[in-house]
Amino acid sequence: DMKSSNILIDYSNSWHLVPRICDFGHAAVRTHPSPHHRCGTPHWAGPEVLRGEALGPAADIYSFGVIMWEMLAQKLPHKGLSFSQVLASVGWAGWTPDMSLLPELPREVLHLIRECLNFAPSDRPRGKDVHRRVKRFPKQARLKAMKMLATYLS
Repeated sequence: DMKSSNILIDYSNSWHLVPRICDFGHAAVRTHPSPHHRCGTPHWAGPEVLRGEALGPAADIYSFGVIMWEMLAQKLPHKGLSFSQVLASVGWAGWTPDMSLLPELPREVLHLIRECLNFAPSDRPRGKDVHRRVKRFPKQARLKAMKMLATYLS
């Protein structure tokens, strides 16, 4: 159940913030690849999750993209929408967040967020590729993102 409220920020290292993922309530369900009932929080869930299809790591990559957008845009995704409205817009219509809310971000960051939010799970990057690309972001991009995160968290 990847969503922003399940990510804690470890401030113990003064040189950088470390995100810690918590709440593994659906971890047992999500390790089984066959289709099952809907789980997780719909506002951060990938299209395949909302449609009740087989889950895999790509669903978490989608959620990561939503979390990145939320953190940088400083807006909750789908605020005020019901489950059925989120299901229709994300699960079937291929909703993507308003990237114009992130005009000052470097191209690399915007491109990664867009790729994480691809409708088809097979079109999303793998976790290790996301990690590698984030580590290669220019220092200025990382600093800008950290400032935006600090503003959002305060």
